[in-house]
Amino acid sequence: MKKAFYTIAFVALFGMFTSNIYAQRVVKKYNQAITANPVALAFGLFNATYEKALSPQNSFTAGLNYWNYGGWTAFGVSASYRWYLFQEQDKMIKGFGFGPMISLGQWGYENNTYSNSTSFSIGAEASYKW
Repeated sequence: MKKAFYTIAFVALFGMFTSNIYAQRVVKKYNQAITANPVALAFGLFNATYEKALSPQNSFTAGLNYWNYGGWTAFGVSASYRWYLFQEQDKMIKGFGFGPMISLGQWGYENNTYSNSTSFSIGAEASYKW
């Protein structure tokens, strides 16, 4: 009886160990991502970004933004081109990225004290994604 118990325990432990090793070796290649910042909702901000890898080292992003703070409301769209440093073929769009960005926004105030306006910006961004 003890021999059967030890055999079953050994087979179960061996199976768990080998499946864990195999699971660690499997690396999925992600070349698209949709990201959002739910923490910013507490401050009246929301942004969502779609990212598509063009190669292991660079990607293109398109985003939607919403702001509502202190009576101000704004909607916007943005786009950027990112370069990732030290990327491997199987780890695309992960790690530190940087590049140029452009955005367009429509601003308004709650009681029309200020007239609505449009903002246009060109700049740079830096990001880290895991």
